[in-house]
Amino acid sequence: MQAFKEHVEAAIQGKKLNALQELSFKTYKKLPEPSKKSEAFRYFPLNALSKQLYPRENQPFLKTSFLGFESSILSINEASQKFHSLLVNRLSQQLPKEKNPFALLTHCLAEDGLFLYLSPGEKIKEPLLIESNLVEAMGFSKVYLFLGEGAELSCQLKMKENKGFHSIVFDCQLDQNARLNFTSDFQDNRGVFFESFRAALSSNATLSHVSLSNGAEAYHQDIEVQLLEEKAHVDLRGLAALKGKAENHISVKVHHKAYMTTSHQHYKALVDDEATSCFDGKIFVTPEALLTDAYQLSNHLLLSDRARGFSKPGLEILADDVKASHGATTGQIDEAALLYLMARGLSQDVARHFLIQAFCSGHLEKSVCPNRMASFIEGWRSKK
Repeated sequence: MQAFKEHVEAAIQGKKLNALQELSFKTYKKLPEPSKKSEAFRYFPLNALSKQLYPRENQPFLKTSFLGFESSILSINEASQKFHSLLVNRLSQQLPKEKNPFALLTHCLAEDGLFLYLSPGEKIKEPLLIESNLVEAMGFSKVYLFLGEGAELSCQLKMKENKGFHSIVFDCQLDQNARLNFTSDFQDNRGVFFESFRAALSSNATLSHVSLSNGAEAYHQDIEVQLLEEKAHVDLRGLAALKGKAENHISVKVHHKAYMTTSHQHYKALVDDEATSCFDGKIFVTPEALLTDAYQLSNHLLLSDRARGFSKPGLEILADDVKASHGATTGQIDEAALLYLMARGLSQDVARHFLIQAFCSGHLEKSVCPNRMASFIEGWRSKK
């Protein structure tokens, strides 16, 4: 960790920072160094960072496809001129509160990124596809999504066959009645990856966030959502399918700060061989967030004696008259169910496959197309 810290801080010292980058670095220096004592990184393999001291990538490595709306996408440098007050207002409030050191480093070191603003009432039918192409380099990137009142957008992040170190920050702001459907598709990557997703929702805004992952040497996804005004809603779901020594770590925080806000979290993980999955989630309900409805569940299915699954769900409720629940399960394939299927003529492998499919089904059916789910599970099964 020390070698990585010196490597990135040397890059920052040699860079001319603007006011927001200075604020990011100042906040970063105040935070304790990531360690096993920190809840967010207790099970995370921080020692893997010392293997990722690649030169920093200065060229753009994010590719977008937006089918006819490319002109709506700006670089961060272009957006800082056209939407200066919007960016400054958002980041000057958020950065001092940021607790993830890797997100703050990204704000410091990302040379550029993507910015999209949808005007009130604008509804885009075709999805925005963002692909990462990073090979043996250290990359930092930022994506800002601002949706005006009643705007609607679907966005997919696709990270496939990247190698090196990549930290990406998504920052999303949804005005009232706006809707964002976001999918993070993480597959066959080698190295260390940090994905930080931040969202602020106004009244009646809706965010749907889905994660698919087969892990990496180290992969950390950090999601934090602020439900700022009444009847804002967030739905967070994910499925990890891990083999070998893959690592997949998810941290989720949802802040209920207004009347009648709702949230739903459900994450599942298939863990085989010597792989590790970790879920750390927390729901916060402030005193003014009356009639909150919040739900959180984590399920791990361990398929070998060396597989590891960790869950830490949590609630912090400071209001009366709320509905909130959380739970976690970790277990292996039910031997009784396996024998039941085998007694009806199925081989052990086929019976196991059906039980694994049953575990994966249900919570993502409305969010992920059946073909993608089938290919994701099949890719996991065939992976060596």
